[in-house]
Amino acid sequence: MWREAGWTSSTWRSATCSERGIMQDQLVGGLGVVLLATLLAGVVGPVDARVYLTQQEAIEKAFPETVTVERVTVFLTESETAWIDSVAGTSLASKIAICYAGWDADTLVGVAYFDVHIVRTLSEAIMILVRPGGKVERVDILSFDEPEDYLPSAQWLRQFEGHPLEHDLALKRGIRAITGATLSARAVTDAVRRTLALHQLLREKGRFDSAPEGDSGSGPPRGGGGFRSSRGRDDSWRGHSVIRENGDSLFTLTRTVPAICGEGAP
Repeated sequence: MWREAGWTSSTWRSATCSERGIMQDQLVGGLGVVLLATLLAGVVGPVDARVYLTQQEAIEKAFPETVTVERVTVFLTESETAWIDSVAGTSLASKIAICYAGWDADTLVGVAYFDVHIVRTLSEAIMILVRPGGKVERVDILSFDEPEDYLPSAQWLRQFEGHPLEHDLALKRGIRAITGATLSARAVTDAVRRTLALHQLLREKGRFDSAPEGDSGSGPPRGGGGFRSSRGRDDSWRGHSVIRENGDSLFTLTRTVPAICGEGAP
């Protein structure tokens, strides 16, 4: 599907946020979300970017082995995306949001979000791990296309830890700028703000109130945990394969969540 559409990994990296939103919208359905995930993981097409973590490695870094990871796909309405934009002060690239919720039995331990965006003229991909209550647990850079001189350091990224979505979560307030790399600092800060706004919307609408039902035994184990691979109560659960970098197929389950609210959010 990706090749048939005439797109490559280079197309994705050079696309604007709006163009990526269109690409995401067109890809979702069937194996579309899988191809988007494998693109981020560096599986599709040649990769020119410096890749520090694949998506799979980032998820494993975010959650302990005993945690079960549930992939959730959410289709947002116009009013929801407008609310996120107004609260965050920055726009989502698409009305389709994908996150990874970590469950320890019936307890939510955190939610991992991935954000791919343009820094100056080239892109970076980051993971924002959010605590259940809405504060940042950690921020990791997966890939960075810009010159390495503009790459935010791990020490700089740590200042986001513990921040909720608040007035001080901004450059030159609670977040220090990076000398000579202001655009890099702004890109990460904006990504964290819109992620926290999205998380707040999903949390207040009860999307993380309970763990998915069913057994979790048919997916490959991660210690005592794994990826949810059983069917829930309704037909919004559907299985698919995510291709890992080593070529193996990792069977997971996606819970497709319809629009959350109609007029305004949350």
